[in-house]
Amino acid sequence: MLSLLQVLNEWEIQLLVLLSFSLQVFLFFTGGLRRRSTCSLLRFSMWVAYLGADLVAVYALGFLSRHKDVTAGKGTLKEAHPLAFLWAPFLLIHLGGQDTITAFAIQDNDLWLRHLLKLAVQVVVALYVFWVSTTGRGHRNVQLPGIFVFIAGIVKYGERTLALMYGNLKSMSSSSITIGNENIEDLNRLVLTSDILVDHLPKLLEVELDLMYDDIYTKAMVLRTRSGIIFWCVSQVSLVVGFVLFIVGAVNNKHKYSRVDLAITCVLFTGGLCLEVCAVFIFLMSPWTWAWLKARSRHWLARISSFLLSSKIGRPERRPLWSNSMGQYNFLCYVSSDHQLGLSKLVKKVTKKVMRLVVGAREETKSFLWMSKLLDTEYVEVDKKIMDSVVDMICRDRPGESIMNAQEWPNLGALLAKLLPDFGASFGYGIVCFHIFTEAHLSNYRY
Repeated sequence: MLSLLQVLNEWEIQLLVLLSFSLQVFLFFTGGLRRRSTCSLLRFSMWVAYLGADLVAVYALGFLSRHKDVTAGKGTLKEAHPLAFLWAPFLLIHLGGQDTITAFAIQDNDLWLRHLLKLAVQVVVALYVFWVSTTGRGHRNVQLPGIFVFIAGIVKYGERTLALMYGNLKSMSSSSITIGNENIEDLNRLVLTSDILVDHLPKLLEVELDLMYDDIYTKAMVLRTRSGIIFWCVSQVSLVVGFVLFIVGAVNNKHKYSRVDLAITCVLFTGGLCLEVCAVFIFLMSPWTWAWLKARSRHWLARISSFLLSSKIGRPERRPLWSNSMGQYNFLCYVSSDHQLGLSKLVKKVTKKVMRLVVGAREETKSFLWMSKLLDTEYVEVDKKIMDSVVDMICRDRPGESIMNAQEWPNLGALLAKLLPDFGASFGYGIVCFHIFTEAHLSNYRY
């Protein structure tokens, strides 16, 4: 056990950097899967990776700043790592996140100011590590590539902060997006109300949901701007130039570095470039990219985008762009144990016992609402009848008109007027009561 701890202590920074990169790879390839999946295990794994990626990168940066003698080559640990300072800007790139996922929940976009503050703090920490490394003898051959990687890291972190700001619902509602000289909202309403494309409306709604997902949870809105594309090109060129300079310096001074550190640095460079190449193809496979290129008369790029969009690896017409299911949380399971599923009841029972042992509370522990929302949410497949109803409701929607016709709900107003004054509650309480009444009524007709 003692030898294992010694090995972990000796290889701690290498393991942290590799773990940070592995989490980024996992997030990149799973970031777009949850739009088409309702798998709880996938969402939980992404949630752990999303939170853990920032935690690992920040801890690794703190480790480098705390053990400055390691980056200066004085060997406070068993072996100094001359290339460790070069990993600091790579950690900034990791903190910038991947193009396929910048936010896990809508609420993450509301915290973009917090990420802006984290950007300033982590850049200062990385600069400190970089400055300390300039005092060492073994780092001067890789200082120049480190500068270019540092530029790429700042740009990537800035892209994530901008994506969170643009993905904020308040920012999205106040901004208008245009294609050519037309406002996109006027174009989508014209298409939706057209009688010619009624048969295509279900697929059109899928495309719009797919685009909304990209705007809220990815860097799509940043990369659709001219400045975003320019900064993206700057980061990629900087990363390539830094890689070339590192290869030249490593070939001439390979005796100064360990093979493990050289391999880790090459993995960070090549892996980062491969992820960026894949991100380019994903960006070109977006319907927004095709429309954006088409409106600006970039015909050959638009043809490439159309080819990738309709290919098997893209978004062909037969492939669903969403999970084709609707989730509904059953609040009745939270207030009544009689309607809980077997797994939900078992997990809550075990959790209560564990909490009594940990907290030491004698009274019965109440069920956690967040756990109930995870366990008591059921998904049903959206069939053609439901989709036709959604399309019909959207087609009947007009500005300034309400789709809720009072004549279609003759008993709703009377029930609501009687319910709220009797309990002296808010309108939200009435919604909860209606939900419970509906679930209790429908449970009598289940086979």
